[in-house]
Amino acid sequence: MKYIFRGFLVILLILSLPVAFADDGNTLIRYQSHITDIGWQDPVQNGSTSGTTGQSKKIEAFRVEAPDLASLGGSSEIQYQAYCSYIGWQDPVSNGNQAGTTGENRGVEAIRVNLVGTASQYYDVYYRVHTTNIGWLGWTMNNEIAGTTDLTLPIEALEIKLVHKGEGAPGSTENSYLNRQILYDKVQLLTEVSFENLSWQPPFEDGNSIGTEGSKQGIEALKMNITNLGGDSSISYNLFIENIGWQGTHSNGDMAGTENQNLQAEAIMIDISGPVGNLFDVYYQTECEDQGWLGWTCNGGVSGTSNGNKKIEAIRVALVLEGDPTPQSDIEPYREIQTRISANQVPNFNLICAIVQHEGGDSYDSALAVMSCVMNRCDSGRWGGSDPVSVLTAPGQFSSYSGGYYKQFLNNPSPVVQQAVLDCLNGKRNHPYQSFRSYPTSGSVNIGGNWFF
Repeated sequence: MKYIFRGFLVILLILSLPVAFADDGNTLIRYQSHITDIGWQDPVQNGSTSGTTGQSKKIEAFRVEAPDLASLGGSSEIQYQAYCSYIGWQDPVSNGNQAGTTGENRGVEAIRVNLVGTASQYYDVYYRVHTTNIGWLGWTMNNEIAGTTDLTLPIEALEIKLVHKGEGAPGSTENSYLNRQILYDKVQLLTEVSFENLSWQPPFEDGNSIGTEGSKQGIEALKMNITNLGGDSSISYNLFIENIGWQGTHSNGDMAGTENQNLQAEAIMIDISGPVGNLFDVYYQTECEDQGWLGWTCNGGVSGTSNGNKKIEAIRVALVLEGDPTPQSDIEPYREIQTRISANQVPNFNLICAIVQHEGGDSYDSALAVMSCVMNRCDSGRWGGSDPVSVLTAPGQFSSYSGGYYKQFLNNPSPVVQQAVLDCLNGKRNHPYQSFRSYPTSGSVNIGGNWFF
């Protein structure tokens, strides 16, 4: 009799223990998503994809349920939580209730999923998300964050799976959660540069510069690499080389430029693509021979010079997350060096200088002002011609010419006046006016003794 009683107790004990239900691949866990322009999709289960990829349609809400968890007892259930655009974290919900929003055009940017009660002793819940501009992030588990925060990048798809305790993740767990600081920590740009007479220098990280202003030692070759978020992120770069021109695009550690040929780089273009390129802009600026630091450009813009054989002596590169403050400069990033006109290249140079000197005197500013007026008239084409001599000798315009007064300076114009005339012919002007008198008129401006209007 006692054996029967003991057997009965064993049976009761067994029946009182929680029963871990079998994973039959069909009823373990179900979930569905509400998609922009689509609405609620049909439920999927056990690690299948809910949502869309490649369509730029965000998940606005989702539901999760695992009805068999109740058989484990101990208040077993699955809880989940949504981080929504411009809202943040909502309160957790459970058992098929909605997390997220509908009808508000708000994307879910991150999620948490968790097992509570006895179920957490038998199972881990793994999940991962497909994020706009990045793609699939890594798997995470048990109430850890999957997705992104403070980046305004909605989720487009998700997968959730229950696995027996300790079995491990269904795939890679790398980069399951990202925010701005994590991205800056993870994504690094390394640049390696070879200078003439110095060979290859140690790599430098983005935000720093390499080279020395005014050193006359130009960059001959360059290699660039970028740490990856997965996918097909790439950095590409192209150098304009002395006596060669644009070499063509190189990428991901390949060498651009030349070695041991004494040919320096004069301009550069840099760009990034893939998930990193979707999140970051690459800014860069160059310091060029006799030009100093030029302005910043980004994402494939040209930095450097052309036509002047001005070598790049230093370079600075910075990665900037979209939406963060960008480097600023009032200087142009690319400069086309104009070949300077010399006096012996200007027809009737002494005639021009002599007329200018008589009209404006022998100070630099006054001579530049008269010559600026002449060049402004050349640009307009309404004052007797489009070249300085035609304008200066046009009938009824300059008394210095019509009266012959210029002749006193014709054989020996002032060096100061010659410099002002040459500077103006090479592009320098000190006013926009086309007329002047020796006395003031309404609205006129005095420069060097003459009144320009």
